[in-house]
Amino acid sequence: MNGNGKSKISMTSNGIIINKHNILRFFLHYYCTSCDILISMYRITVVSQALMFLVMAVVLLEVVKERRVSPIRHSSPFLWLLSSDVIMLALIATRWVLLEIALQGKETAFTHTLFLVVASLQFVSYYSLLSSFAYFVLDYISQKTRVSFLWAHITVPVSVIFTILCCASLFTDNLFYIFKGGISAHGPLYWLSGFGGEFVVLVTVILVVRYHRVLSRGDRLSILSFVVLPLLVQFVPHFREWCSMQVALSFSILCIYCFIHIKQAYLFQKQEVKLAQDKIAIMISQISPHFIFNVLNTVSVLCDKDSKLAKKAIGEFSKYLRANLESLETDRTIPFEKELDYVRYYLNLEKLRFQEDLLVVYDIQANDFFIPPLTLQPLVENAVRHGLLPKKGGGTVRISTWKDCDFYKISVTDDGVGFDVDKTLSADKANIGLRNVRERLWVLMGATLEVRSEIGLGSVVTIQISSMGGGGRRKGVF
Repeated sequence: MNGNGKSKISMTSNGIIINKHNILRFFLHYYCTSCDILISMYRITVVSQALMFLVMAVVLLEVVKERRVSPIRHSSPFLWLLSSDVIMLALIATRWVLLEIALQGKETAFTHTLFLVVASLQFVSYYSLLSSFAYFVLDYISQKTRVSFLWAHITVPVSVIFTILCCASLFTDNLFYIFKGGISAHGPLYWLSGFGGEFVVLVTVILVVRYHRVLSRGDRLSILSFVVLPLLVQFVPHFREWCSMQVALSFSILCIYCFIHIKQAYLFQKQEVKLAQDKIAIMISQISPHFIFNVLNTVSVLCDKDSKLAKKAIGEFSKYLRANLESLETDRTIPFEKELDYVRYYLNLEKLRFQEDLLVVYDIQANDFFIPPLTLQPLVENAVRHGLLPKKGGGTVRISTWKDCDFYKISVTDDGVGFDVDKTLSADKANIGLRNVRERLWVLMGATLEVRSEIGLGSVVTIQISSMGGGGRRKGVF
């Protein structure tokens, strides 16, 4: 320790001891005497980071575009991960500019203050990137099996603590010294600075090992690249000479994006054919010969009893047929109000058959969103056919919609006979019913469908659609 309490730093390259006040002069001298090597490495680092920034910026724009107009949607943690990486690369580029200004002897008090601000923001973006990666890994695994997000939640306070420590060290010199010109040196507690990143690395390895059975080989390799590439840069001199830690992190994120994007594109093409077949199957199941026979029989009876009502029934039936046929021609999500009209046509026909035995309640508190066609109608038909009709005296079907925080919710409730949920959803016939609708909602909109039923009491089917990336004011393309 020297007189003012600051640690001295040994620079063994020329056998002298350099303190905080003359280290800048020493660095500039060393920079000049090793000019060719330093300039070469400096240019390689700057160019590689600049190119990586452009690449990742393009990827970020592409992901944002895909979330808005494409069925291949990336999770919010992955979008946050990309955003943090792009911001971090931009801040690093700004630091290189400020360092160049200092090395040319043009630094001012303003540029030095700006450097401290940029460095603080860089720490924020770095630890934000680490936490986002933990959330992304768990979110990706959650698409394959049930997981707990506890590990990801733990990374948040860890990242906050190390962000505060690093930002404070810009002024306290605990982890490292920052000199005029932006040149840094290790401080007395520098060994603590890497614990935040190492903790996220440990979390990632634990998650991959724990859930390796649900992850493919490509999943494991792409996720672990976020661990392996930075370690190579840190501990293998050859890699450290040609690649920076930030470029390694960005390259691993790019590998993850390419793998996921290609995999999702392949799965989407495969699912697109199946969804088209399922949509036809739903339509055929709804316009069944049995249903057509019942409607025509009802119209025949009404012709003798009430010709005006018979005429109304024919009009409703023609609207019902036209609506179902139109749904086969569209390749976009439709406004909820339009899907609700299709349901009304169907329920009006059923009301003509069952009169007071079928009561319908509409509780529509939100309708400003989009859903795939033939989504609500099969759920209502199931409630009427399998819930109310077998019940003596009929019952009530209630259609409700509301907005809950960032989600639109739709529920179809009946007080019918109920059913065994596990047994029904595992049956083959359910493939053109509830399971079909659930799959279409998930693939096309990332929406969920939950079924609850109790024998003798009735059933509730609830759809949850995100107002951010799902049905809010957006016409998605199949």
